[in-house]
Amino acid sequence: MVLRINGGSATAMTLAAALLYAGAAAADARTPFMELGPKVAPPRGYLDFCSRAPSQCPSQAKDLEDGASAGSNYWRMLFASVEPASYGRSRRPSDRPGPVGRQPAPAAAPSAQDGQRRTVVLTPVAWRQLNDVNRQVNARIRSSSDRETYGVNDYWALALERNGRYGDCEDYVLEKRRALRDSGYSDEVLSIALVRTGWGQDHAVLLVSTDRGELVLDSLSPWVSSWRDVGYTWMARQSPLEPGAWVAGADFRTLR
Repeated sequence: MVLRINGGSATAMTLAAALLYAGAAAADARTPFMELGPKVAPPRGYLDFCSRAPSQCPSQAKDLEDGASAGSNYWRMLFASVEPASYGRSRRPSDRPGPVGRQPAPAAAPSAQDGQRRTVVLTPVAWRQLNDVNRQVNARIRSSSDRETYGVNDYWALALERNGRYGDCEDYVLEKRRALRDSGYSDEVLSIALVRTGWGQDHAVLLVSTDRGELVLDSLSPWVSSWRDVGYTWMARQSPLEPGAWVAGADFRTLR
């Protein structure tokens, strides 16, 4: 894949990427992965998307169907709609790169113990691939709320399907996940996460589990970063141990 650089020098971008990779490679070994909370109900927009595009979703855990707890209802209402502004809003149509193509994926390395998380080895090639997918999807989609695009408050979709170009944060996430899945990344290393930004907006990002920790692909940034460095409140996410299940995020206890 050819990386298209919009604005700034290629040398500066390459240097910045190298510094970020070095930071990711030196991730704090004490907290490389997010603490997982109890199981919660999946966002209804995600369930609706899976009913329309089952090939894009891992199997749903059966126990979620029976999870009618107060906590599940809380999350279900909290994430009825997640529509923040996006990094892609500032892009002009002429700035859009070409299609996100299939790339060779690094091997997913299982953890040493059964039941532990699977990870991708964060080689320089894998690092470049994650940044390419993040930037290219950000540039191709124009940020638009579900109300503006579909006439409803919450609708998760693959925004680039059938030459579409408009979407909100969940749609960026679904396209990035599709690009990485098509390149060979397994569901066990890709997790959709719902967060709250520092300015109080609900937002969605994609987490990738690597041997250096969990990394964030974000529509609000052209750079891939460690989950500990983005400054978000982590509210709910797919479980890396059971991709069909959703669990409370690292900040669940502070939100109850």
